[in-house]
Amino acid sequence: TRWNVLPDAERNGIKVFVTDLVIRLASDEKACQTEKHFVNKVNENLIQIVKQEWPDRWPSFITEICQSSKASQSICENNMRLLNMLSEEVFDFGRSEMVSKKVEKLMTQLTAQFQEVFDVCMFVLKSFVVNAAAMKESLVQQTLKCLAHFLKWIPLGFVFETDLIETLLQHFWEPVQFRADCLRCVTEIASLQLSKEETQVFRERLAVLWLELVGKVLALPPQTLRFEDAGQVPPQMRLFWETIYCQLSLCLTAFLKNHRENIAEPLDKERNGQACVQMLQQVAAMTGLQHDETFQICLDFWFSFAEKLLNEVHEVVKRQNNGAPQQPPLMLSMPSSADAAAANALDALRLPCSSSELSWRVKMYSGVLNQVRKVMIRKMAKPQEVYIQFDQETGEVTRDHEVDTAEVALYNTMRCTQVLLTNLGQEETEAIMLETLNTECMQAPVQLGGWNPTALNRLCYSIGSISGAMREDIERRFLVQVIRNLLNLCELMKGKDDKAIVASNIMYVVGQYPRFLKAHWKFLKTVVYKLFEFMHETFPGVQDMACETFLKVAQKCKQAMAANRPEEPKPFVMEIIEKHTKETEVLDEKQNLLFFEAVAWVISATSDVLKGECIMGLMQQCNSTWKQIMEAAKANPDQVLYSLDVSKRLVNILRVNQRVAKATGAAFTPQLMVIYQEMIQVYGLYSQRILQEVQRCGPSRIKHSEIKALHLYKRETLHLVETFVDTAAQEGENCRKEIAEKLLGDLLQPVLSDYKNNIPDTRDCEVLTLLSVLTTRLDSNISPVLPVIFEFVFESTLDMIKTDFQSYPDHREKFYELLKACNQHCFDGLFALPAHQLKAYVESLVWAFKHEHPSVAEQGLQVTYEFLLKLINDKREVLSDFCNLFYFSLMKETLLVLTDTLHRSGFKFQTLIFMHLIRIVEFGVVQNPGNGLTRENVMQSLIDLLSRSFQTVNQKQVEAFVVDLFNYCRDPKPTRFQQHMRDFLISLKEFAGDNDPLFEAEREEALARARELDRQRRMQVPGMIEQYDTTVTVRGGDDD
Repeated sequence: TRWNVLPDAERNGIKVFVTDLVIRLASDEKACQTEKHFVNKVNENLIQIVKQEWPDRWPSFITEICQSSKASQSICENNMRLLNMLSEEVFDFGRSEMVSKKVEKLMTQLTAQFQEVFDVCMFVLKSFVVNAAAMKESLVQQTLKCLAHFLKWIPLGFVFETDLIETLLQHFWEPVQFRADCLRCVTEIASLQLSKEETQVFRERLAVLWLELVGKVLALPPQTLRFEDAGQVPPQMRLFWETIYCQLSLCLTAFLKNHRENIAEPLDKERNGQACVQMLQQVAAMTGLQHDETFQICLDFWFSFAEKLLNEVHEVVKRQNNGAPQQPPLMLSMPSSADAAAANALDALRLPCSSSELSWRVKMYSGVLNQVRKVMIRKMAKPQEVYIQFDQETGEVTRDHEVDTAEVALYNTMRCTQVLLTNLGQEETEAIMLETLNTECMQAPVQLGGWNPTALNRLCYSIGSISGAMREDIERRFLVQVIRNLLNLCELMKGKDDKAIVASNIMYVVGQYPRFLKAHWKFLKTVVYKLFEFMHETFPGVQDMACETFLKVAQKCKQAMAANRPEEPKPFVMEIIEKHTKETEVLDEKQNLLFFEAVAWVISATSDVLKGECIMGLMQQCNSTWKQIMEAAKANPDQVLYSLDVSKRLVNILRVNQRVAKATGAAFTPQLMVIYQEMIQVYGLYSQRILQEVQRCGPSRIKHSEIKALHLYKRETLHLVETFVDTAAQEGENCRKEIAEKLLGDLLQPVLSDYKNNIPDTRDCEVLTLLSVLTTRLDSNISPVLPVIFEFVFESTLDMIKTDFQSYPDHREKFYELLKACNQHCFDGLFALPAHQLKAYVESLVWAFKHEHPSVAEQGLQVTYEFLLKLINDKREVLSDFCNLFYFSLMKETLLVLTDTLHRSGFKFQTLIFMHLIRIVEFGVVQNPGNGLTRENVMQSLIDLLSRSFQTVNQKQVEAFVVDLFNYCRDPKPTRFQQHMRDFLISLKEFAGDNDPLFEAEREEALARARELDRQRRMQVPGMIEQYDTTVTVRGGDDD
């Protein structure tokens, strides 16, 4: 804005004009109705002027607007809008739009003058109480809206030391046109975060609020909770009650979260009442409403409510165990199929089946908790693992192809809440779930007109969600009953669709309880055979879910499935391997991969002697097919090797190998060696063929199916090696050395040469991914070949991406991941690179954080910051040379993105990089006067750069800013430095104007801070501070 560069007369003229226009428009009720948009724009202009002028050049603004409010109701209504807008600009948006000092100043001023504003609001409300007919409805509504916003920040005295609470609930609840706005005001009061001392001081007033609110809620007609039913509530009132109950859920949950223990529960004890239980029952009833926002509000409340109750139970247990620390068994951050050790935490605690034995609160709220459990079961969201869904609109059972991320997020929150509720009452949860299941099993087979499986689905999602939350003996009893009932129901259902629904629920439930499966071998074996049976079921989604459940069970129960059992002739995994062809022949390619990976996870749990045999047995058919193709290719390579069918078969074999390598790690080495040499040779042959075809027919040739298949083979080769290295290298330094010796020599030459020699459109970004994994996993073992990698890959990739910010996005992302891997794992190797390659590396980092895409820019900033930190902390011997080459250019480029609004999302790392660059010279880490690397030169360089670049700022303003940059960079935490930088960036939007005295004062303050910091530094060294002031003033006549 250029407001500050305008002469005083012009500023005053504009201010008077806009003010008069606002008053004229607000005085005309017809104009307020017909020209709403224009009036709003004029109001916005006035508020922007107020932000510049008030309070220094317009101190009477609040007084004037409050006094004019009594002139007419129309002006008063518009004034309420203006005050609301000012409050939003200062308290809601101020931090991002104004410098921090100005925001604090306006907040302080608005708070100091709020008495006048409050008096106007209460004048309007009291006027309505005295003579409702004489007041405009819209004025009262606007006043309540305005008040609701003010209540977030006004001094507490205005809320609790006035009759505001009574006025709101006694006079503005009953009129339906004001009830929603009245509720918003009460919600803001209930949401205030009060300290213990404040709660105690205002206890009586909070009690008044609570009792008034309870009375109003209990008086609500019960049928309005069923507002979706036109027979209970008129259709025209549906939206009203939907809004009221949504706002009421916010209000009640806010009060109960903040004041249940200190206000609501003590009041019930004093009065021998049940208000707290009644309001919790009301929240439970609102949780069941078909309104997403209301449900989410209530769900968040039940999570925190149950968590508090469970923490209380744990405290009792801890005291009973003489204060011994216990691990609470919440398992909320874990996947639902939790590890056995974590799942057994509940048993270790020895909690009773019902926590009401330990907590009077749990006992008092047991009815409410059961009500909530039933609602949660009835509304449980679908987990990601379930593919088969019932469409309630069409009545069809379909395969769900897309993941609903919103529903998955909702499921996770509901799962955590169900876990907490189960911990608070295991037997109660068991009884409710079994009762619901029995009801469904009795009704489902005999329902006429088609069965709606939604209730059964949601029940099973709930059963699966609480895995590990019950004591093991209860879980065993509960799960046996659940599986038995579901299997019986599956037998009873006639239609294929219905059977598929029940089958999907069985698979989901058994997959969620690995602790039970591991403890019951025969049951586990039966489950696996049942999954094999489901793999032969062709109904859409059943095979997919069977394979995924088999994979989940194999991952969690691999030790049990791999164990040698005296009663069985051989391990179960050997039996699966021998019969696996029968299962896989009915599966498609994707399902086959899941099956092979599942078996490989079981193999990973066998003994080292057995692993190799099992892997070779599992891969026997793939190896046989591979061998046949390779032998045929030797005789006739053109017809065999380059045919579309053969290349697709080879791709499939590589994918199977990749899945097995992912699970078995280093044990996969012998199998990889079986195909490795030929795999790399084929990679080279396919690379040559692609290059020849592109040279012969042009770049468009790569879109043909035959060439795409060759490309796919190359990518899968890279994926296989990448997966093997990623898993095997984690097993120790010896494995890393073996990988470097056996794989790198044969791999890098054909892969890197092919990458460099190909045209950009045919270069595989997977090469960059593989190099990142090699760098990350092999650490120093990759350092000797780092110059080769840079020579073949670095410059050719940089040429692809440096011309613009859009082309080759995949290569761009993978390239920066490679830079990050080099920085983190081969940092020393970077400084063994030739000077031109190191220069290119640093320039690439700069190019990255200047990128338009936020994720790429963020990655570039993060790598640059880590690179700089490692230089400062670990490589001081090369820091001076680095600064000589890159210090000023890096500072300039960082400042460039800092002041560019396009890169605002990277502010955190931008300021951290800038702060460390300043620290280098401020702390004297590098001092090189010859290259200008001194504190004074850097300060002057920054002042000159900023003054040249931004015409909006004043010279003294820039000097003050730079001095404080050096002052604040000394802070251990970057908070003040970042706030200082943020304030300066905001100030760039405004022309400073002729404010030399103001900025001179800021500059002097900054210099004073610098002198004080210097004095504190000197004081740390004894004798550094001179004992006497050396400036002596000679005054004649002193001896006279």
